[in-house]
Amino acid sequence: ADGDRFGNTIVHYAALKGQVKILSLMLASGEGEVVVQHNVLPAALGQPPVTRLVDLRNEAGLQPLHFAAWGGYLASLKALLEYRPALDAKAMKDSMAQ
Repeated sequence: ADGDRFGNTIVHYAALKGQVKILSLMLASGEGEVVVQHNVLPAALGQPPVTRLVDLRNEAGLQPLHFAAWGGYLASLKALLEYRPALDAKAMKDSMAQ
């Protein structure tokens, strides 16, 4: 998945900004789809570089679920949770890297 220089994708930003319609459309269209993350440190996190859209991580290891929580959007959190994201994400940095 393409992202900014910090590895944040449109899924991350949609979750952060409470754009639930965009988030839901992306997740629905990518349900079960696996994407290769080129700019993230999956090996350092003990994860393969292939994941689902809901589990995408930025360079700090943060998922869209983290962004939804930081943005304070309960609707984004609920939309993401419908797709059963990994809930054991471990961040390597304490930042959203924006």
